[in-house]
Amino acid sequence: MTKPILVVAQQFRESASGGGGIYVTELVEQYRKLAPVAVLSVDVAGAPYQRRETFYEVPLHMYQEGNLTVWRYPITTTRPHSAFHPDPEQNFRQQTNFARFAALWIAPQTNAFSFIHLHDHFALPGIVTSSLKPRTVPIISTIHALESEIWRSLNERGIRYDPGQIEKRRALELAAIASDFVTFTSPLAAHHYETFLHNWQVPFDAAKIKVVPGAVNPAYILPKPPRRPNRAKTTVLALGRFDPVKNFELLIDVFR
Repeated sequence: MTKPILVVAQQFRESASGGGGIYVTELVEQYRKLAPVAVLSVDVAGAPYQRRETFYEVPLHMYQEGNLTVWRYPITTTRPHSAFHPDPEQNFRQQTNFARFAALWIAPQTNAFSFIHLHDHFALPGIVTSSLKPRTVPIISTIHALESEIWRSLNERGIRYDPGQIEKRRALELAAIASDFVTFTSPLAAHHYETFLHNWQVPFDAAKIKVVPGAVNPAYILPKPPRRPNRAKTTVLALGRFDPVKNFELLIDVFR
């Protein structure tokens, strides 16, 4: 590969938290072994630009590190990627504003990249893949979680979420199938997405949906603390964390 790979994600390094941040950081490091990498992410310490409609005027913060170039779009929240933000409507605006900006930023330079990898809950894959048509560069989307299905399930259990919020998220999750590939970290998650598409009668090619197995990386397991007397033993089950060596090399092999 001679052209750079573009990775677009809200979670990367200083804007990262949890499993999504681990995923994107390790993904970028593996891609850097193949080609230069450009990352478009967010700057959580940025100025209040979320109400702007003209995204071209937003100044980006850029830095370089070897064959890595990072561009950061300023927003005002410290939790841009939270599925359960205390203000769901504000969270939706922040995620969709970043996604709309990403689509505008990518459009005039699409052919400068060998391929584009999008990682987010719902807004980024849905908006970017819908906006960049027609295109000549492949897009891979990793959907971190189906928020509409999580919220629908919570509603059924009596924890109420606004149906309008669910509908907005569902529309973008369905639109993500316009990607060349949609990746998940477990067969169960991939099956849920296929069922989701079937239920809403969205035509799709099953070959687009890829599974990159998750695994527990021993490096992320902390030393065991001293056992307290008279305390019941606690068993912790870890699901879906990534082993960078095994699984990101596997992901790259899938898309060669």
